[in-house]
This record gives sequence, structure tokens and C-alpha cells, in this order.
Amino acid sequence: MKKNHYGKTIVLSVLAAMAITLAPSVSGAANQPQGQAQVKLSAIKASHLAGLRSEVLKNGNSFPKNLQAGPAASWLRRADPDEVNMVTNRFEKKRQDAIKIDGKTYYGTGKGYASALLKNRSLTRAADPYTGKKIDKAEARIFVDASGRAHYFESAETYSAFISLAGSKEVSSSK
Repeated sequence: MKKNHYGKTIVLSVLAAMAITLAPSVSGAANQPQGQAQVKLSAIKASHLAGLRSEVLKNGNSFPKNLQAGPAASWLRRADPDEVNMVTNRFEKKRQDAIKIDGKTYYGTGKGYASALLKNRSLTRAADPYTGKKIDKAEARIFVDASGRAHYFESAETYSAFISLAGSKEVSSSK
């Protein structure tokens, strides 16, 4: 009886690819946030491409052989803070209730989300996708991806630096 090693080969290949993709930078801790940012930017690009594919199918158009992601700045769009549920980190496409905590304004719909923010103050903070630094959501620049996920940036500079990573080989190559 012949043994089938094909399945094992695929599993090992997938595990090797995951290890390479997720491995921290060997050049030191200073580059680890950038490596994590590249992983996040790749996920945002994938979400953007999935949205483009969905539009093509919804409109009944023929599917192009090489669907291009376009410029990285088009993968995220700026969102008004009052349209983002800051507990679920989702773009809601409608105005959320203002929740005042320590003189700052956060957003969510309903008493349950307000209660969650009041009881768990860690929900008022998020990691900047580029630097990894914890920032206050009420003070952040908020951008959303095609899936509706909110991304909180400390400044316009960290957003620009994040988007500029799209020029790197890891993000711009097609997979």
C-alpha cells in the first residue's frame, strides 16, 4: 500500500509560511512594531481586495484576471468618531451616542456600551497600528477598512508612515 505524503507536505508548507510571516524581526525590538504593522496592512489590503471582488460580483461584471488593490491610501478611509462604536471598534454608518468619561467623548449605541466603557476603561484605548503605542480613542484619528473595522492612529504622521509601508515587498507582493 502506497503512503500519501501530499497532505503532510501541504501542512508543513503552510506552517513554514506562517512562521516566516509571523516571526518577529531579527534586527531587534525597535523593528517589531513595524513588522506587526506590515501584517496589519496586509490584512487591510486583503479586506480591500475582498470588497473589490464583492463589488464586481454584485454588479455582474466579468472578473478581471489581475485585480489591482490600487494605492494604499484607498485601502482605508477617514471616519467621523461619532460613527464608530468604540467598544466593538466597528464603523456603524450612523451617529452613535456620545459617552462622556473624564471630559473626553467616546461613542457607542445604547446603555450597554456606555456601561462597558465606564466599567472597563481599557476599552477607551487602542494600539496605533504603526507604532503599537496605546492611545486614547477619543483623541485618535480614526480610519476604517473595507470590512468596517476601525483603526486608531495617534497622528496624521503615524497614519502616513503606516500607509507608506505598502511600498515594502512584504505588503505589495501578490500572494
